[in-house]
Amino acid sequence: QAAFNTYANLLILVLPVAMYFALKSRLFNIVIAGILLAALLLSFSRAAFVGFFISLIPLFFFVKRTVNFRKLAARALVVVAVSVIIFSTVQLSKSIFFRTTSLFNKLMFSSDEGANSAIERLDYWKASVDIIQQRPLLGSGVLSFRFLYPQYQEKFGVNEDHPHNIFLKIGVENGVIALMFLLVFVVAVGVLVVTSLRKSDRNPVGVALALGACASLIHNLLDFNYVVSNYMLMCIFLGIFFAEYSVSDSGADILEKKSARNFVTINYFKILTFFMIVISCFVAHEAYYNRYLQAARALTQEYKSTVAINVAVPNISGAVGLVSDDGFVGEIEDHLLRAQNLIFKRDYSEIWADFYYTRYLISHDEKWLEKEREQLLESSRNTIDATIPAKIGESFLEEYELTKNTSFYESANSYLCLALHRDPQNDLGVYDDYIMLQKNFDNSKKSALDINEINRQIISCGGRDVFVLLNEYTRLLENNEHFAVANDNAVHASSMLELYGTSVEKSAFDVLWKQKEEEWKTLN
Repeated sequence: QAAFNTYANLLILVLPVAMYFALKSRLFNIVIAGILLAALLLSFSRAAFVGFFISLIPLFFFVKRTVNFRKLAARALVVVAVSVIIFSTVQLSKSIFFRTTSLFNKLMFSSDEGANSAIERLDYWKASVDIIQQRPLLGSGVLSFRFLYPQYQEKFGVNEDHPHNIFLKIGVENGVIALMFLLVFVVAVGVLVVTSLRKSDRNPVGVALALGACASLIHNLLDFNYVVSNYMLMCIFLGIFFAEYSVSDSGADILEKKSARNFVTINYFKILTFFMIVISCFVAHEAYYNRYLQAARALTQEYKSTVAINVAVPNISGAVGLVSDDGFVGEIEDHLLRAQNLIFKRDYSEIWADFYYTRYLISHDEKWLEKEREQLLESSRNTIDATIPAKIGESFLEEYELTKNTSFYESANSYLCLALHRDPQNDLGVYDDYIMLQKNFDNSKKSALDINEINRQIISCGGRDVFVLLNEYTRLLENNEHFAVANDNAVHASSMLELYGTSVEKSAFDVLWKQKEEEWKTLN
């Protein structure tokens, strides 16, 4: 749904302009506007619908000054009719092969996710306020919400990259100071747009562009869809609007005051040009080396997939040859070495760690596990991401399974416990690994497995009661909320039910899992 929301945000940026030309002129523009409106309806993005509808009201009254009301209403109805015909045709065609979503049910919050979407947003907003209070001035850092929210999360599997509100996102990541600047900017834009709507001599295209930007901002009060392309387009639209507004208000007066303003304008231009050159050089540098990082990531994933097939079915013809190919390994290493020139390396160490772990799966040489941990420990110094200690704990778990060395058990226990403390609400894999560790430890001591004691240990780490968690996840899977079937949690839930449930409960869960998996494949 995230991709559809981003696409919907792009559509509502351009739709006010399309609607302006449709309401003013010939049939071709009406058809184009109808097509764009149908595309918006097919996104099923309710927040985008709200943003577009709010922007459409002032646009309608603005155009009404120069167009007869009957003509205006007739053209608007034709746009709606075109969009309804296209929307219905696409939905009907899709329903032949796939299960479709009802637009009415979506609007009434009675589709699969029901009212959960609205309730979860309220939870995100409430948690965001608490997070802002922890670091109010400068915030917690870019993209920090995903790593901080689990401490406030009340429901399993609903973590997000952002709190579904642009102001709260800025407040969490950049602090109250940055938030105040954003508020001033938004208020200033709003004042200029309202002023333009009240005057009949404004360039209507500039006003329509500004209304598109306003629709986009309104959408982002309930979501966050400013990918680079959408954000840049909004800035361009506002830039055109500001330029048109300045020309309309200044007229000849500015030309008469050239001597005073030219100096300031030229110096602003020089400063802006300097910073643009610096930023462009930085972007070009990062883009050049980032392609090596992306290539390394893709090759590593391919490498891991090939190894997984090779481990599961070792007699597949050609699999061993591909996995043991030094040229293939060398290509990944070459890409990663080139990518080390990046200034912002992001998940550079994690890719190295995945690469080393894959080499361990092939050779079962413990040195690759040590190298994997070195990279993960390097990465863990600058992040509160729970997945890093989870991977380190998993690595120590494998070492313990091989050697039965208690120091590896203690390290695995410590890191898995840290991962549970940081994020007890989203990854059943950590719970599964922790249970497996305790099971192996009890087996090595030849003592009986006490699942209630393991449960108490998990809770003391900051995790949740496993019995409650498995029941909650099963309910989540029943409606496939947040695409529960699309990740590995179902695999780990099935594994955990071998210890924490009866054979009947595990069988029932596995049937449900396979059923939802088939439905997911049908939808996609």
